[in-house]
Amino acid sequence: MRNFMNIIAIGTVVVGTMIFSGCQNAASMAERIISVNGGTVTTGVAGVVLRAPTKPVARPGEDDTAPLAGARIAVNIDGGDRIGVAVSDSAGHFLVELAAGNYILTPLPFSDQPFPVPPAPAHISVKSGQSTTVQFVYDTGIR
Repeated sequence: MRNFMNIIAIGTVVVGTMIFSGCQNAASMAERIISVNGGTVTTGVAGVVLRAPTKPVARPGEDDTAPLAGARIAVNIDGGDRIGVAVSDSAGHFLVELAAGNYILTPLPFSDQPFPVPPAPAHISVKSGQSTTVQFVYDTGIR
């Protein structure tokens, strides 16, 4: 069974390499990732990553979130291997094309920084021909 993933970061163009674990040889381990401007997914996940709070005093009715660029979201097959990492764009969005199935999306910490703190993983189910939406809110530690 082959799982594939295309990562699309809205508003940027990125070409990279994704390493799959559990592959038998080096040639099959690397897969080219192309992130395109203004992309959409037919089957997969569309996500947004925010940071909150953004100020020490929250006022009723005021939005206290902001997009979080550069957040890394690990994508694992539910009960299985990691198949890649999505990265949020400047607006906090990410799109991942996935085969239908169950996945765990895990927000990763920013290296060597205590904040923002990543939220808990999300267990999602992707259905053929549908885009599943997910939102992650990292804690900035502002109080």
